[in-house]
Amino acid sequence: MRRCILPLLLLPLLLVNQVSATEVTVAGWNILNYPGSTGTQRVPYFRTVLGSVSIDVLAVQEVLGTNGLNHFLNNVLEVVEPGAWAAAGFHDGYDTDRALYYRPSVVEVLDYGWLDTDLRDIDWWQLREVGSGEEFRLFTLHLKASQGSSEEQQRLEEATVLRDYLDTLPPDLPVVVAGDWNIYYAGEPAYQLLLSAGIGQLFDPIDQTGYWHNNASYAIIHTQSTRTTAFGGGATGGRDDRFDQILVT
Repeated sequence: MRRCILPLLLLPLLLVNQVSATEVTVAGWNILNYPGSTGTQRVPYFRTVLGSVSIDVLAVQEVLGTNGLNHFLNNVLEVVEPGAWAAAGFHDGYDTDRALYYRPSVVEVLDYGWLDTDLRDIDWWQLREVGSGEEFRLFTLHLKASQGSSEEQQRLEEATVLRDYLDTLPPDLPVVVAGDWNIYYAGEPAYQLLLSAGIGQLFDPIDQTGYWHNNASYAIIHTQSTRTTAFGGGATGGRDDRFDQILVT
């Protein structure tokens, strides 16, 4: 689902994944067909949000090619903290793309690649924490949107590609998967597959599995557009879903 372009009202999902004696803080954010026709207009709001949180690694979705990759780096991150950020290796695939930004003072990128799916590729980067030398692998994805049995089936097929790959990784390698999952409830087959037992099993670090869609009991963890009226190019889904999540091994 595309995110709201008023990030002042949107909380990017943050996770502190302690893979060493120090903390590496990872955030995931769908930045809505960036830059598109409204990119320059939205830049100040991105600066406000990212200037208000302390993160080390930022995985984003809905990037429009290398222009979007560089535009966000130069006009958002470089303005908020000049010289503090870099863009990791980038794969310009079909449909919208995904990207990774990181602090070279905190992590270094050892390798990157992607997994092919029938819709949007799943990208990964092998990262090493500078202070400890600990390595971990970060994936970012953007699964099929919308409700319906065919959409759930496509999300399952995409999740199967990811899970099959996770099962081949060393069991002692920490893995973080950040993205726009477009999953409506924890009972969806794609989610159940990823959380099923095995080497590549993923976990919800805040342990909030449930029926998230339009459920006020989960309002505090909903991660979607805050607007229900169309203006300025933003999405109108309303904040009633937990689409954006970070799962870990």
